[in-house]
Amino acid sequence: MLLAGGLLGLLTLVLYWAAFPAWSVPEAAYVFAVPLLLWLLIARPGRLVLFVLIQSVSILGWLGLLVWLRHVTVFGWIVLSVVLAQFLVAWFYLARLSLSRVLLKGVGMRLMCVFALAGAWCVLEWVRSWVFSGFPWLPLAASQWERPVVLQVIAWTGSYGLSFILVFFNLALALYGARWWTLRKLGRPMQRSLELYVAVGFLLGCVLLFFVTVRDQGGQRERVFRVGVVQPNVPARLKWVREEAQTNWETLERLSSLIARMNVDVILWPESATPLPVKGPYPMQAWVEALSDSLEVPILMGNMAREGSVWYNGLFFVDPFSGLDESYYIKRKLVPFGEYVPFRSWLPGVDKLVPVGDDFVPGGEVTLLSVLLAESEVWVGGLVCYEDVFSGLARESVQAGAECLVVVTNDAWYGEEAAAYQHAAHSVLRAVEVRRPVIRCGNGGWSGWVDACGRIRQVLVDEAGSVYFRGAEVLDVFLPYAATLGESLYVRLGDYFVFLCACFCLFFWPVSRLS
Repeated sequence: MLLAGGLLGLLTLVLYWAAFPAWSVPEAAYVFAVPLLLWLLIARPGRLVLFVLIQSVSILGWLGLLVWLRHVTVFGWIVLSVVLAQFLVAWFYLARLSLSRVLLKGVGMRLMCVFALAGAWCVLEWVRSWVFSGFPWLPLAASQWERPVVLQVIAWTGSYGLSFILVFFNLALALYGARWWTLRKLGRPMQRSLELYVAVGFLLGCVLLFFVTVRDQGGQRERVFRVGVVQPNVPARLKWVREEAQTNWETLERLSSLIARMNVDVILWPESATPLPVKGPYPMQAWVEALSDSLEVPILMGNMAREGSVWYNGLFFVDPFSGLDESYYIKRKLVPFGEYVPFRSWLPGVDKLVPVGDDFVPGGEVTLLSVLLAESEVWVGGLVCYEDVFSGLARESVQAGAECLVVVTNDAWYGEEAAAYQHAAHSVLRAVEVRRPVIRCGNGGWSGWVDACGRIRQVLVDEAGSVYFRGAEVLDVFLPYAATLGESLYVRLGDYFVFLCACFCLFFWPVSRLS
């Protein structure tokens, strides 16, 4: 039975990996937890075996998903994987304890248990979004980023709602299998599984919601926003080498000149696009303004600014006539140990271990940028680097009046593996949650745009089909007119679904002990 546990744990591990990029088999998310849950309920392992198996599966799961992080920091990759694994460990322990109590109970108690455990998963995902500064990377819902037919529910519930449905399906299957095995050994007949019917009903509801949403979205009048995306694909470690500054700039200039001939409304550059900050004691501002003026096309770019001794990372707009706009978006969510050192004053000597230099300063509010079209203007909300991982930031931008979201990033630090695809998956979730198109520009990929229904409309790829290349392309982004834009329920109410899940969990577990 111990060997069976190891094999079933390995199967859960493989299915968990498979659900996300780089494997990208989203159907695996519906069954990933079933093998391990079945073994936990049928074999009833001792505490030591239980601890070793669940810890191993959880830690290896995150080590595999974050393997690209080794290109930047092996130590950080291991530590972060171990920390994130503990959320999986906590849920599997809770699932084993709760399901074993209701295994042979009536349908009402079983159904309540499945609801509570699916809700507990959502609560843990929510905690992961803020504890230790937050790293909500790859919620279970992100596994469905290429399946818009099931994504629409998150406009009402946030990504937590889809995670809830996926976990509910796993639990219903596991409970059905464990009950069949147990009742067969007891010589008792198997009864219908209402929780499995409810799980299937959730999925059918998602499909119906997709067709209703697409019909409603298709009835809106739209403008065409032509964005010339420039993907310079400069190696991350060469971007800050002063000897390479001229070469890096010439790459941006050449690609921008090429794309400007295609009648674009704006040229879009990735995060930290120029080899030196655009604001401060550097020649970059004059260079960029001169380029925009010569091309007669505005430039929207990720870049840095230095004002005195203060550093900012943000999104900037350059007009061919008026130059660099003094109002720019400042990144609100900084990368710990990448853009700042947490508790720097409390950790003597940390500068020698983490040579970040001066800390960046986060922005305190949403700043929208305006791009003029032929007959209207577009209000753009910015998300820099991994800010699109945080659903609350996109929500705040839309509440401020953003008609579309622009993500500028530089995933070239992480090699040509799964990082860019995993990162892009979050942009798809944000597009559906806030019902706004999302335009992405990466230094080396993934660049493209996603519509408000979560459908990936265009992706920049080379002749071999790879997103990792140097080039430029025009994105024809369809934007509804401002008068027809509304706010999704998630934009209006935020993370209310997590609150409901937490309330149900607090209600269920005292009741389960009394039953």
